[in-house]
Amino acid sequence: MSTAKFLSAVACEDVRTEASGSVTLVGVFTGPIGFESGKDATRPPRLPIAFYVEVEMRDATTFEFEFKRRGASRALSQYGVEVERMEDDEVLGPLSSKMNRIALPIPKRQYAFRRPGDYVLRGRLRGGRWKELLSFYAVIDGETD
Repeated sequence: MSTAKFLSAVACEDVRTEASGSVTLVGVFTGPIGFESGKDATRPPRLPIAFYVEVEMRDATTFEFEFKRRGASRALSQYGVEVERMEDDEVLGPLSSKMNRIALPIPKRQYAFRRPGDYVLRGRLRGGRWKELLSFYAVIDGETD
């Protein structure tokens, strides 16, 4: 059985990996997100969202994620990430025998927000129990759930 632990998660407009290997989170969402329907009120407001998740792991693992409105039966998106076993490194030492912190950026995607409410990102190890990693409230045209 794989050993892994979710540490943190952030929702933002984009996750960029710089030439130096550092990561830049652009447009981090905090608190409720407000939408205006705009000129075409027949179409739901859309927003590009990327997720950045940090985990600790030792063994090869498949992580599964879903983004959905709380209480909805279907997810807006589902995403899987396979991570190979950490190999020992000449400089860093024995990585395969200890927990290692890694980042799992989930690519940006356009989401349509059809109803106001609480939206959640959940994660799990393949076949395991879902864990809520983050949530935010969507307000559409000033209306709440």
